Amino acid sequence: MKRSEKFTLFLIVLAAFFLRAYKIGDNFVFSGEFGTEFLYVRDALFSNKLPLVGLATSHTWISYGPLYYWIMMPLVKIFGYEPLVGVWLGVVVGTLAVILNFYIIKKIVNSKVALISSALVAASPLWIWFSRMARLYIFNWLIWYAFIFFLWQLWHGKTKNIFLLGFFFGLFFNFYFSPFLMVPV
Repeated sequence: MKRSEKFTLFLIVLAAFFLRAYKIGDNFVFSGEFGTEFLYVRDALFSNKLPLVGLATSHTWISYGPLYYWIMMPLVKIFGYEPLVGVWLGVVVGTLAVILNFYIIKKIVNSKVALISSALVAASPLWIWFSRMARLYIFNWLIWYAFIFFLWQLWHGKTKNIFLLGFFFGLFFNFYFSPFLMVPV
């Protein structure tokens, strides 16, 4: 990677972090769902039990996976029962998504397209808003890039990574169920 490319990526990542973190205490969305998830983490910590299943969805017969809660539990234990813990996690994950976007798009297309797409992701109001929501599906961004990369490799005949493709596709469902719409892919 060229020095100018590294510097440009650094500026994009810095902008992504700033746009997500700016006045985060005043601008984050405290939704009822996040409150429920946060209480679930608190209850799991108070009971000293590691949950093997996440919260039930709007359909009580299906629940989310526990990984989000497993990630949140040590953070809440370290930083206290402050909702901003989840928001800062969202800011970090949203910023990591910009970095991951660059490297995956660079492999699939080229550096120029990767820088442009990373700048768009960094400044996208929708992506910034999602980062500030601190919901469990924030991790789907990171999983999405891995899924796309292994799907791209499969399309190019690299069948040895089909397990990883399936793994990341399955990991989607741990955080949210909308990836089920990609089954036809």
